[in-house]
Amino acid sequence: MNFTGLPFSFFANPVSARGYNSTMTLEEGLLIPAAVLAAYGLAMVVSHEGKRWFEFSWFFCAFWLTLPWLFRNHAVPFWAKLLYWIPVAGTAGLVFWINDQNRALSRKGAKQDCSVIIILGCELYSLAFNNRENTAYSYLMMHPQAKGICSGGKGKDEEKSEGAGFYDNLRRRGISEARLCVEDQSFSTSENLRNSQKLMEDPDMQAGIVTSQYHIYRSILIARKAGYKNPAGIGAPTVLFYQPNYLLREAAALVYGKLRGTL
Repeated sequence: MNFTGLPFSFFANPVSARGYNSTMTLEEGLLIPAAVLAAYGLAMVVSHEGKRWFEFSWFFCAFWLTLPWLFRNHAVPFWAKLLYWIPVAGTAGLVFWINDQNRALSRKGAKQDCSVIIILGCELYSLAFNNRENTAYSYLMMHPQAKGICSGGKGKDEEKSEGAGFYDNLRRRGISEARLCVEDQSFSTSENLRNSQKLMEDPDMQAGIVTSQYHIYRSILIARKAGYKNPAGIGAPTVLFYQPNYLLREAAALVYGKLRGTL
């Protein structure tokens, strides 16, 4: 398949000697990823039962990729083409960069010997909750001197706080009570880290942050902003199918945090 037309020439329309289009133009080619993004967005909305508004951003991304085709018969000025491609390239580049940072920090964090680990809360007994619990359990077993802070408040539909959920499960699996404490007043990553810091024996001790791998980079930035000294990221696995959605959300949250000055 031969794509003709470069990023700054949307409207190439090659015609063969027989009088019909012999190749796929860039405008037409962009309809393929647009359809894929729309289908992925629909899968995200269905899988999350429509409770999370961010999943609908995939439909906006799909629509954005159809713009060259919609305006294929119009003369588009150079500045408009720039305004089109800069968000596309910037978003894609930021997503891949965050993913690379997450992987690098996770590899580094797994090798560090932390005095305390903070398990960031998430929906009680969800897949992310179970993965974070398993990751924390493995780390505590491999580092018997480390202590754990189980963090997370009680959501509207939850039977108990997320921190208590982590604590109860880890105790049931054999982690001693003396090594664990609960922080159950937090409803965001920033609150998780700030409230957990108050429970640390020494605020300057090295802390490991147990969270889903896609969330490591931003968690480290928030921890540094809160005054943590050399925090380590300990990544819990994420289902590959959901990874693009989470990474796009992290990219949006990173930009928003930078603009607000909270990161």
